[in-house]
Order: sequence, then C-alpha cells, then structure tokens
Amino acid sequence: MYPCRSPAKCSPEGDDRVLDFLGVCDCECESTCPKVADLEERVEELEAKNRNLREEKREAKKRLDYQKEKYARLWEKYRKFVGGPHKPSSKKSRREKEEEKRRKRERKRRRVGDGDTGDGDGGDEEKKRPGRKPGHEPAWREKPEPEDEIDVTQDRCEDCGNPLGDPINDYSRVVTDIPDPEPPTSRQFNIFGRLESSNLNWL
Repeated sequence: MYPCRSPAKCSPEGDDRVLDFLGVCDCECESTCPKVADLEERVEELEAKNRNLREEKREAKKRLDYQKEKYARLWEKYRKFVGGPHKPSSKKSRREKEEEKRRKRERKRRRVGDGDTGDGDGGDEEKKRPGRKPGHEPAWREKPEPEDEIDVTQDRCEDCGNPLGDPINDYSRVVTDIPDPEPPTSRQFNIFGRLESSNLNWL
C-alpha cells in the first residue's frame, strides 16, 4: 500500500488515502491518477497479445490437422504400392518383392545391433559366430593316457659344445599323433542280364 501520488486532485483528505495492492488509488479520482492509465494500457497490451497467441494456436492446429491428413493419404498409397502381408507372393510384382526383402534386411539389422550376431542372408549381414554361446560351461578334450614315455635329454651345449651338468628342472608334454586317413577305395560292378529259356524273362 502506497500513498496516492496526486493528493491535490483527490479530496482534502487525499493525503491519508492509500493505494491498493495493484497500486490503484482508492479515492474517487481513479481516472485522473497516472497509475490507473498505465495499468489500463498494460491490460490492453496483454489482451492483444493473448488474442495473437490464440490466433497462432488455431493456425498451428490447422497445419497439424492438414499434416496428419496428408500423412494418412501417403501411408495408404505406400501400403497399396508395397503390398500388405495379406497379399500373396505370387501376385506381388518384382519391385514389391525387392522392397519387401530390403525392409526385412533393415529389420534384421536393427535387431542385430552393433556387436550382436545375426543370421542375415545378404552380403552386408553379419554371420553367426562359431562356437558356443556366451555363458556356456567350457569343455576340454580329455588328456589321453600315453602309451610310451621318452626321456628328452641334452648332454652338450648347442652353441659351444661344452658338456652340460645335471638337469635343474623337468616337465612333461604329451603329443598325440593322428594317423593319416587311409586312401579311399573304389570298386566297379559289372552287371549282366540274361534271358530264361522257358519264358524269356530278364533275370
């Protein structure tokens, strides 16, 4: 609450009059107070701005509705051009089949991601990685029991030829020799037919 700014224009008791919370004088000379004129001008500006915003909102809504309608029309044309899932493959054109394959490859690429494996059929598709899936328990080939033991020793140095002392350590290594497969054999069977003398039938 502030004192009236123009007490001379108010009643003689104007010095004791105060402004309300909006800054408007509570005396009977609101039309002559400069604060009232400023507030009225401000209200008019805000009302004009509000009208402009409402008009812009209506225009934006019209544009959005038009875009939605246009999108629906284009989507319907696209479905007719590509062909829906209900259309049999025998009735699809070559272009439709190629477009369907391309879309399938795109979906597979999106499912595969960056580092995952895929089973794509195209050249740009990633192939399955060999081996078991991650998290599977490891498995090793069982160590075979050696049929013979051979001591591998060295008495002299390979560089200078001087004799070596006693071994300071030892370890074992099992080597499994896989025999070469036997060469394949092939046989030729010569089959002869003959006639029976009684009924002249082939045997």
